[in-house]
Amino acid sequence: MDPKIPAPPLWWVNPPAARPLGLMGAVDKAPGLSAGSVLPPAFVAGEVFKVRLAIRTTPDVSVYAVQDQIPAGWTAQNPSDGGAIDAVNSQVKWGPFFDNTARELTYEVVPSSKPEKTVAFAGVASFDGNILPITGQRETRASSRLGSKGAGVSGGQFRFNLTGSPGESYVIEASTDLLNWTRVGEVKFVDGVATFSDPAAVSIRGRFYRAIAP
Repeated sequence: MDPKIPAPPLWWVNPPAARPLGLMGAVDKAPGLSAGSVLPPAFVAGEVFKVRLAIRTTPDVSVYAVQDQIPAGWTAQNPSDGGAIDAVNSQVKWGPFFDNTARELTYEVVPSSKPEKTVAFAGVASFDGNILPITGQRETRASSRLGSKGAGVSGGQFRFNLTGSPGESYVIEASTDLLNWTRVGEVKFVDGVATFSDPAAVSIRGRFYRAIAP
């Protein structure tokens, strides 16, 4: 037993449901210690992305451990540095590391097929029993990937088809110089496909379009 360590590090003990991640008693700041997160501001349902956790310690740290909570219904995979996945509690865990080496811990996450509009991650790092919440980018929002499915003139109108996530809506804007944009309509993906028609386009020599999420 090392008397310099005031409390045991964050081991593989699941916290009570009413106190997620054992944040009761956590400290917001500890000189020189930090745990920061980087993840994309937006994601696409079902598409893998990477979460990065930058862990910084101090020379007097003897042991530390880290765990991160992913959104419910999501799947974590490929943790770095010997990390372990707790699928039952939707957590990724590392350590204990019996050193004071700074590390960038990473893992991949697969969003659910029907995620919430905005989701949040939550995690903690324990340095010799001093528990700090992971800070930085902790929220990300749902987006969709647009695709083109053909275009042409029909019935005196320029038409083009887009593919996207069912239920999503986008504002369509047009421009002749890619600098000044004007709203020309809106599309909604009912079955993953939407058609937009622009009767004014046939009388314009060149026109550009873009889709903007409302």
